[in-house]
Amino acid sequence: MEKYSRLGNLVGLGLIVAGLALWAFIIIKGPVTDADPATPGSATNNAIGSVENSGSEPLPAGTLPSIIERGPDEVRRAYEFAANSENHEVLRAATCYCGCTRMGHENLLSCYVQEIKPDGKILYDSHARGCGKCVSEALDVENWASAGKTKAQIKKLIDERYGFVSPSM
Repeated sequence: MEKYSRLGNLVGLGLIVAGLALWAFIIIKGPVTDADPATPGSATNNAIGSVENSGSEPLPAGTLPSIIERGPDEVRRAYEFAANSENHEVLRAATCYCGCTRMGHENLLSCYVQEIKPDGKILYDSHARGCGKCVSEALDVENWASAGKTKAQIKKLIDERYGFVSPSM
């Protein structure tokens, strides 16, 4: 019986290690591309992971990169919510719990938006495209905001729901 218990512990440990390795891969994966990077003028990610339309030009507000437009509905919806300037304040107040501070992120908004130019154009970040936790958090913020919750209430709800792991802040 002890032999089976020991084997079960090893299998469990192996699954935990595999899960952590997968999580680390998703967090620090290489850049994703919108087109063949060998094609001149194709949309690619730069070294810090922004999703751009072509070269290094940000997109007009309300326009998402085509790779996001073609992606899963939940990811697109989360990016649309983050792109709307009316939602920036509540997303800045929300802590991201995926561990992305290693990438320089300061809050949930920075998982989606790398920079907002003075003319309102947006340089998107690709991180949330591959991070289920960021998408889930943003969609929760969207739901709570549409239900009339305040910024402080939303921050508290995010902390309660996702705060069981070390925050990214």
